[in-house]
Amino acid sequence: MLVLDWDETVTEVDTLHLVLEEFGDREIYQRAEAELGKTMTLNDVIAEEFLTVKAPLAEVVRWLLENARIRPGFAELARSHHPLIVSSGFHETIEPLLEHEGVLEDVELRANRVDARPDGWVVHFRASEECGLCQEPCKRADLPVNEHVVYAGDGYSDFCAALAADKVFATGSLAAHLDERGVQYRPLTDFRFRAFGPDLANLWNDGALRRVVGRREVRITSAPSGVRVEPLDAETRPVVRKLLGMEFDLDPFYEWARRDRVLAKLTRELAGLRPPLSPDPFETLVSAITAQQVSLHAAFAIRTRFVERFGRRGEQAYAFPTEQRLRRAKEEELVALGFSRRKAEYVLGVAAARLDYDGLAKLPDDEVKARLTAVRGLGEWTADWYLARHLARPRAWPAGDLGLRKAVALFYPDAGDVRAFGERLEPFQNLTAHYLLAGLQWPKR
Repeated sequence: MLVLDWDETVTEVDTLHLVLEEFGDREIYQRAEAELGKTMTLNDVIAEEFLTVKAPLAEVVRWLLENARIRPGFAELARSHHPLIVSSGFHETIEPLLEHEGVLEDVELRANRVDARPDGWVVHFRASEECGLCQEPCKRADLPVNEHVVYAGDGYSDFCAALAADKVFATGSLAAHLDERGVQYRPLTDFRFRAFGPDLANLWNDGALRRVVGRREVRITSAPSGVRVEPLDAETRPVVRKLLGMEFDLDPFYEWARRDRVLAKLTRELAGLRPPLSPDPFETLVSAITAQQVSLHAAFAIRTRFVERFGRRGEQAYAFPTEQRLRRAKEEELVALGFSRRKAEYVLGVAAARLDYDGLAKLPDDEVKARLTAVRGLGEWTADWYLARHLARPRAWPAGDLGLRKAVALFYPDAGDVRAFGERLEPFQNLTAHYLLAGLQWPKR
């Protein structure tokens, strides 16, 4: 029996998070997510978050049909395997998406119900009895008895059910949870359907990483003593160094990490990992806006469509769209690619802002953040990632990032406030953040 989670397993984006971002209160959403598994159960979090949604159900469904995307291959999988979908989401928002895919009658759906009241949505949970193992109402009770169960999931709501399955496909925090318990699984990207297409601006194809620099396409391949870069000259060298994360000095970080049990293990398992940097500052900001409040898988899927639509093609890869090109774009064009209307406005606003990126690179961290957050759509989260993934500032610590919060909670259960915890990591906050996030995805060898 094939059992699937819905959000970020069947869908590219967590649709609950999409709805909360577009129609709910972001501050309450972030606060509730930070307390998940600590002072609040999953049901508590969902109930509190959706009380802030007051839009009519029909409006939200229309918006989801325009913006939510199903992973490629799901429809074929549903028709051939007739899976059971078990979700913490709602029948009222999932069924229209299944119907749109033409597979509503091919699957069995078990999900919550919602009463979309004008003073705040009220959730009616299908399960209220606590599981004897995880002490929360969970999906384990939905698994068929006396059948071989294949389970696919990605997050917190899948932890308990996955442990009861015979075979598991996992990604995200579910993969990290299974690693901690020594449970075998296959990465979800090896499943019947894939998360998204290639990153056209940083294209991996035929054993080479390809990137358009100026009017030429650079090809990077492995070599016995490092990498081979063609062509390599004064124009391409700075870009290649960024892509390979050469600005990070790993030796002092590894020496420092030996004193921490978690990081000592991660640096052994991920030895040699240099976080790749974004060579272009405008690309960094657009990519960060794309990733605001959605999964990285979803962000890259939208980014790829964006690059294909507005970028310039080289031999195989595409040059990332320029500010000049985006100043001629319309908001509706970005919405058609998967951006929310708000994010489309932000992207076009950054293109119009004409930021002094060379000047920003010369400023201390606090001043960089102040300049960026003065631009509409660029909050502290985006500014932190700009420091981390473009400027490679060693003390950059994106404490507001949901993925990083999950990683800190998993690896350091007693960490407390994530931003304050970052002070313990001085002066290697940036590398620590990347290694913790990589640890969430790293399958056990």
